[in-house]
Amino acid sequence: RSSDLATVLSGACDGEVKVWNLMTRECVRTLQAHEGFVRGMCVRFCGTSFFTVGDDETIKQWNMSSPAYGEEEEPLQTILGKTVYTGIDHHWKDAVYATCGQPVEIGRA
Repeated sequence: RSSDLATVLSGACDGEVKVWNLMTRECVRTLQAHEGFVRGMCVRFCGTSFFTVGDDETIKQWNMSSPAYGEEEEPLQTILGKTVYTGIDHHWKDAVYATCGQPVEIGRA
């Protein structure tokens, strides 16, 4: 899947996530993911979505594809936490993710 290698995600202190095309070196999408810092991101094993964690104590799952013209950018799901998560990773083939921060938690994606 060579097209996957051309996409990079970046997060910022203002809560924005940017999707970059490495071949063209352009930002192809910007979304307001969190209030405060984006602390971690990972792509789901199948490549169809990605997860973010931030200072707003949430885990959010986003569609890897851009929304259709005129549609709002909304997360596929939002999970409310009780603490700030500082990182997230997804299992390489199962629908399971792990977060870190003050607690370490395992969830189903």
